[in-house]
Amino acid sequence: MNNVLNSSSDPSLAALPKNELVYRILRDHIVRSVFQDGLILRQGPVSNTFGVGREPVSKALRKLESKGLIRKRVGHGFLVASNDRPVEPIEMDLGDAGLQLPKVLRKALSQRKLKEPIYPQVEQAVASVLVFGRFRINQSALAEHYGVSRTVAHEILDGLESVGLARLGANARWYAGPLTYEMIEESYELRWLLEPVALRQAAPLITPQHLRQLRDNLRNILKRGLFEPEEMGQAEKELHSDIVLRCANQQLRNVLIRCQLPIISTFDTVERNLGLREQGSGLREAVEDHETVMNYLLQGDIDGAAVALERHLHRAFELCAPHFKDLRGLPVDKIPPYMTQEA
Repeated sequence: MNNVLNSSSDPSLAALPKNELVYRILRDHIVRSVFQDGLILRQGPVSNTFGVGREPVSKALRKLESKGLIRKRVGHGFLVASNDRPVEPIEMDLGDAGLQLPKVLRKALSQRKLKEPIYPQVEQAVASVLVFGRFRINQSALAEHYGVSRTVAHEILDGLESVGLARLGANARWYAGPLTYEMIEESYELRWLLEPVALRQAAPLITPQHLRQLRDNLRNILKRGLFEPEEMGQAEKELHSDIVLRCANQQLRNVLIRCQLPIISTFDTVERNLGLREQGSGLREAVEDHETVMNYLLQGDIDGAAVALERHLHRAFELCAPHFKDLRGLPVDKIPPYMTQEA
């Protein structure tokens, strides 16, 4: 019987829509009885195994259900079962259950694993220089710098494009920036409108233990009175990313990521090159604002936390805005080696 694995060298297989690819591979394993009746299929583990998002997996599982190959189980997930007879649920890793992925997909997953530890570094480096102008990103130099293939470098650049940090020009070259004052102002306007909404959604998901830990970190900063850029950047991430971006609305998260990332990532670079540390009182107020938000959340006052967050974002813009209006040039040694500033 012909099966998906027999087409493992066919590059068109990897070109299929993700949901169709997952569907075909799972169907193949079910109809050939590789998977035992009763095997539990859940979105999360299937998503991790195939290296795709939950939505394609959800579509694939629903299609398998419509074909009578799996059925919804009490609780989460589906059971491999072709009829209504009782089966004993089997909780097992898909690899242990016999899953074999096509060669083209294994290769794609291998590239993804290479990309995962590198991408955050590149994202931070690129975002931190956008306020200083327009930059070209050299894909070959990026690959050489991290010792990866051009394919992995391209995957990284695709990721940057998806969050609005890079774009592919008509000349097939990659560019980033500039992040203008007007764009920063518009991003803050969106943030103080949308982050309180996101916080209201996310607040019930944050444990008191986590909140107390974050508040203790803030109190330690205030006690020492030293506002180091690394700590300030981490404090920004803990509130605006780790908490706010836990909101349930995916579209809301996507908008906020595009608004937050360049600004939060730029903080460290601006501080180091423009002496933002001199604004000690402003930085203290920022940390105090974060602590106020945490206190409201710990008290269960989500509305109070949302109002405090909006107030903090207004003050943060007032603190940063003057620095973004009159930037000095970025020293050459601060530019990543795979980027070149355009005139």
